Amino acid sequence: MKGNTLGRYLFHFQRPTYKLGAFPGWKSTTRVAVLGTVNDNWTPSVWEGLVGLLERQGKDVSALVFQPKAPTLDEGTSAEERLRFFGKKDLDLFSKPKTHVLAPWRSVHFDVVLCMSEEPILPLLFACMGTRAEFRVGCYEDSVAACDLMLIRPQGMAVSEFVEQVFGYLAQINAA
Repeated sequence: MKGNTLGRYLFHFQRPTYKLGAFPGWKSTTRVAVLGTVNDNWTPSVWEGLVGLLERQGKDVSALVFQPKAPTLDEGTSAEERLRFFGKKDLDLFSKPKTHVLAPWRSVHFDVVLCMSEEPILPLLFACMGTRAEFRVGCYEDSVAACDLMLIRPQGMAVSEFVEQVFGYLAQINAA
């Protein structure tokens, strides 16, 4: 898990405090939060494509993407913006996103939070656990149970193929 040692220690004491009921199923899902990070595989254009794909499926999407070299996020931004990037300057001493990053999301109820990073990254785990959601999907980490469904993207699998696989799994859960 990436992040500083003290932040990882504090993370183990934080619990998903905003668990809201049962997951209604992917077809019934209307509001989706997407969390992730920019790297070689997940470029800003890939994030734009993912948000667009979800919108074409009729989902109301808000995405928050960690880009280590991004400039600081404006404090006046809202959760209504579909895709926002935040950087290292938006983190506190413990690698936790500052209040102005997460505050707009804390008041919004999401059906699903998709944490689509390839490895556990502390700022995203804090964001995932601090979001009001019925169901959380994230990458697998054996020492952290931050999500309801935890997945590993096999090496060599294309990002688009992995996204389709995640949507396939979500479609099977509570598919009545």
